[in-house]
Amino acid sequence: MIPIEERQDCIDIFGLLDNNRNNTIDIKELGTGLRTLGLNPSMSEIKSMMEKFDNDRTNTLTFDEFIELYINSLSNKSKREEEIREQFRKMDKNGDGKLSCEELKELLMEGNEAFSDEELKMVFEEFDKNNDGNIDISELLEALIGN
Repeated sequence: MIPIEERQDCIDIFGLLDNNRNNTIDIKELGTGLRTLGLNPSMSEIKSMMEKFDNDRTNTLTFDEFIELYINSLSNKSKREEEIREQFRKMDKNGDGKLSCEELKELLMEGNEAFSDEELKMVFEEFDKNNDGNIDISELLEALIGN
């Protein structure tokens, strides 16, 4: 059982990762989502996660399976915060303390996955809470771990 606030984090993150809104996360969505969260897993690490947590062997993660993945792999909040801050510094190419839509697009395209402009816009809008056209570290932390 996870605390209510972490369960809400899971709901929020699952919703972000489930691009096609079919209430499951496939391997492509998992890979893209983890990169969006500031992580940089290899394809073999993504496959390993999928195999480990896909209990019903459907090649997708249900919400309950995702919670297991979250608890076991993503929920150490302070460690995640530092990892997110480090990834943010790497993503912030011009060092202005903000991520532009273009910087986010570059990051997401590094994974060699087709990301439509509409999907990019949706992800960007989800993180840009103050609608200033940029994502700062506080917005990113709020969206990802509720800081």
